[in-house]
Parts: sequence; C-alpha cells; structure tokens
Amino acid sequence: MSQRDVVIVGAGAAGVGASMLLERAGVPHVTLEAQGRPGGRAFTDQINGVAFDAGCHWFHSADRNPLRAIADKLGHGYRKPHEWPARPAFIDGRWVGPDERDRFDEHIWSTFDIMAQAGATPPDRPASAVVDLAAPWGRNRRHWIELMTSVSPDGVSVADYAAYDDTGVNLAVRDGYGALVARLAKDLRIHLSSPVERIETKRDGVRLSGPFGVIEAKVAIVTVPVAVLASGAIAFAPALDASLLAALDGVPMGHYEKAVIAFDRLCLDIPDGDALPYCSILSPSNPKDRPINVQVHPFGRPIAITDLAGDTIREVLAEGGPEGFTAFVVDRLAEAFGGAVRQRVIAATSTGWTANPFIRGAYSCARPGRAGERARLVEGTVTERVLLAGEASSANAMSTAHGAFLSGIAQARRAARLTGGADVDPAILWS
Repeated sequence: MSQRDVVIVGAGAAGVGASMLLERAGVPHVTLEAQGRPGGRAFTDQINGVAFDAGCHWFHSADRNPLRAIADKLGHGYRKPHEWPARPAFIDGRWVGPDERDRFDEHIWSTFDIMAQAGATPPDRPASAVVDLAAPWGRNRRHWIELMTSVSPDGVSVADYAAYDDTGVNLAVRDGYGALVARLAKDLRIHLSSPVERIETKRDGVRLSGPFGVIEAKVAIVTVPVAVLASGAIAFAPALDASLLAALDGVPMGHYEKAVIAFDRLCLDIPDGDALPYCSILSPSNPKDRPINVQVHPFGRPIAITDLAGDTIREVLAEGGPEGFTAFVVDRLAEAFGGAVRQRVIAATSTGWTANPFIRGAYSCARPGRAGERARLVEGTVTERVLLAGEASSANAMSTAHGAFLSGIAQARRAARLTGGADVDPAILWS
C-alpha cells in the first residue's frame, strides 16, 4: 500500500477496465475494493452448486462490446445466436398460441419504441406520460419498463432512455458475466475488503484513508455506484460541488433483484423451448397482477431465474422480505407448470443489491426533466485530481457492464496523461 501514481476506488467493471489500461500504460497504481470480491454488480454466484449471474448477465450491443471480444480471446462461453429466444407466454391461465404470443411480444417491444421516439425530441417527460399503462396489458408494460430501467414508469426520463444506444445484438453469457470480470481482475493489483472512507485533494495529489490506513497518490479514479456517492459513505475534501450533487440527485439508481429457484431435476416443460428459454406469466384480467418473466432452466441447468424491479420489487420485499419474494415466484411457477413443481424445489435464494451498503441499488436512470444532468457524471471530475467512472458516467451505454468498463478505461487514459504515463490505444486490451 505504498504511494502510487493512481489509486482506483472500486473493482467493478469500471475499476477493472481502468486497471487493465494503466497496466498497459506502465502507470504504478493500486485498486481498493470495499467488498471481499471484485466485480461489483457483475457477480456469478451459485445455488446448490449451480452457477447463475446475480447481476449483469447479457453482453449488450455484443457486436461492439469489448468484453464480448475479450470473452472470445479467453474462450469464455456465451449464447452465439443473436436472435431473441422464443418467449412462450402463460396468460390468464393458459399457454397462448404462436400468433397471440407474437402479438404479446410486439406489445412489449412497442413500449420501448414509444419511449425512444418520445425521448428523441423535447420536452423530456416521464415514461408514464407517453406509454398507455391503463391498457389491458398495462401492468406488463410497467413490469418491462421497470426491468429495462430499474425504475417505475413515472420516474423514468424518456430523454435519458432515448440516449441509450443499442445495436440489438444482446447475448446471454453462459459462463457468467461476473466470472468473466473476476477472471480479468485475477492478476491486477486489487486490495479487497478495503473500503475508502475519505478522499482529500491536496495541491499535488490525493490522500485516501480507510481501515487500510492512508495512501497517497497523484490521481484517484472513483468507480463506486452513484448511490454510494450520494449516500455520503465516502467523505470528500473539498466537498462535492453543487453541480455534482445535483447530478447525483438527478440521475439516481433504481432497484432490481433476482429470485433463483433450484430444482432436483429439470422439471419445467414449456412450448417451443430452446437452450435459453424465457417465458412470461401474467394475468391481465387481474388489476393487481404482478407479471413475471422467467429464465427456464438456462443453458440446461436445473434452476429458474425471475427478475423484478422498480417499485414492484420494493413492494414485494416490503410485504414478505426475501422469503416472500421467492415464495411469490414459486407460486407463479406452480400456476403455469402445475403444483407438482413445488415438490421439485430444493433451494431458493434472492439477491440483495439495494441492501448491500457498497452497492445500494441497481443501475442509474435519470429523473424526468433531468436527463441533461448525466453530462456532469460523464464529464467525470470531482476535482482536477479525482475522476469519476462507472455505468452512470457512460453517455450512451449507461446501466451496462461494458459502459462501465469503457468509462473506466477513458478515465485511466486521462490519469495516465496527468501522471506522465504512456497513452495506450485501449483496443489493445481486446483486439
């Protein structure tokens, strides 16, 4: 923990990207990670010995995603066909036929077309102002908006949503997105269980302190989630300026959790299944319905994974806690696949991203009318010696691991210039 040119705070995708670039640039540096593992919101966990991604799981925009290119170099497996898998739908007590299923899919994706079109021109509005949520399938639209943004429709800026640039090539990572980031972190200079509590900018550098003691450097790159910054868990001297505080308030993190159910064998049979089948279970005739979509035995594994986000997951957890969440999912699976499914369940778990003090949420989404404040996070300076990186600091790949990774690399290049290091073409990391 001797003095370094650069200290990176956080070993998620942004911190790992920054460290990889600085290694190539020959800049002495160290990464301080608060948790006992690297990866941040990229984490491949296990249930009953079966791996699943507790956080990010898809190579978004995989045709230009550098982490997908790195996976190819490492032989790290992912779903190769880029077409979306079949999405069988169990609606109001029955599995619907292909024609109705296609109409259901169009209903989902048209929701996002509406949001993107509305966000392309001012004024900025909440998603709830442009999407009809009172229609027969309105609760399902709400569910999908929450999954895509981690926020409920009335809190989503359509301008911020429209700024996201998606090529449409999105590939699920078979061998684990978290496991890939952990592989990249393995040989980097990362100190785990080392939370930073204070960052002070001095005339000629920075001083960081925490349980590890004190470390001084020329530059710090802070990659922690914006919810952690907004919480005040890290004290800054001088204090964060008004524009940055406004950006942290205007572009907060939402909520997103997964429930994972393990079975004693493969037992969920759905129409038109494939290597990564997804299904939707919903009851639009019930005005209080909570739709779910399910990864059914992903990659042939005896588990099911369900995601809930926004206000919906907050309500479910408030009503029954993590156990209530997994019980709700088992109930819905039994509804669609039959009560015998309950006898096959051998374990259940759920994630706790919002409760984790080093994460405090899902990913960033601008409030309606405040999409422009993301630019302050993208600009990325606390002081001339303290730089910001992370998914929230990506102008058009926000909420993604590769957006975080690239923002960390960009700030590492900036830090290298400040410290006299070499200017390295980042493509060398994945080409």
